[in-house]
Amino acid sequence: MMCYKCIIRDSTVDFMAMDEDCSGRRDGGDALGVIDYRDSRAIYEQIAAYYEKLILSGVLREDEQMPSVRSLAMELSTNPNTVQKAYARLEKDGFIYPVKGRGNFVCNAQALLKRRRGELRERMAEIIREARDLGLDAEAIFGDAMG
Repeated sequence: MMCYKCIIRDSTVDFMAMDEDCSGRRDGGDALGVIDYRDSRAIYEQIAAYYEKLILSGVLREDEQMPSVRSLAMELSTNPNTVQKAYARLEKDGFIYPVKGRGNFVCNAQALLKRRRGELRERMAEIIREARDLGLDAEAIFGDAMG
């Protein structure tokens, strides 16, 4: 199971992945994510978004066990119900699956990426249709958006 070190700075909480024995960083990089208490999103939404990114980027691998609700709540100094709500959303969205009596585990990220790509294609197609309906050059809009 992955250990996480939690560092509180001002109004943010930085999470750092540790080795299995909690002796050091697994990835050698900076903090993997930040929960911002000034963010307009609810804390459970931020936790869920944080883990979505970890799963989609491959930091958390398929069938890897998630931190327990209680341990993550303690690390975040938040109510376990908040973490449970984030986990429920992750489960509903297909990012994790529960095993009774053992905890929550990461689902296959490739299937999630494929689904996310499809969703992005649909949104892009809708934007292009809307741009054409308004008489705008869709390619120019995407060129502007890309930088």
